[in-house]
Amino acid sequence: VRNGRSFYCNTGTAVATVTAIPTTACGLAIYNNEPDGGRSYIIHRVGALFTVNTPLTLVHAGIIGNLGQVREAIPAAAAVTIKQANGMGKNDSRARFIVGGTALPAGTGLAANWFPLGGTASGAVVTLPGFQQMVDVEGRIIVPPGRYFALHTLGSVTTTSAQLFMSWTEKMLTLG
Repeated sequence: VRNGRSFYCNTGTAVATVTAIPTTACGLAIYNNEPDGGRSYIIHRVGALFTVNTPLTLVHAGIIGNLGQVREAIPAAAAVTIKQANGMGKNDSRARFIVGGTALPAGTGLAANWFPLGGTASGAVVTLPGFQQMVDVEGRIIVPPGRYFALHTLGSVTTTSAQLFMSWTEKMLTLG
């Protein structure tokens, strides 16, 4: 983090939770816009802040992830602000993002590519914001150049929505 290659971002708008494994739908996705042989993105942490919920409705929800397995075309950049984790504000990351309402490409957006991240949480709130989840991925997910890493929330009802968060470090790695 001290060296300035660690970043984080979050969505500014909550995205509705899905009740079935999606294909191309996502809440937040990072695209590694580095050229082949460039930096890989090492995911540290993901999170969801459930900001919309029908009052007194029992909800079970969790965060799911999707790591693309094929190189995809460069997406148009969504309005997601990248913050530098050391607070110095020198953002030269090449990362691009898509947010809820923009679909993943078909090569990445496969139901078989989604997996759970952490456990589920339950809530039945009267006032907002509701419950939140943070999952320490601890670098176990690496996004190579040209790939996506997507997040969504999967739950028992679609009346719950969440803002999503992720943090990562960019580093030259030999993958293979």
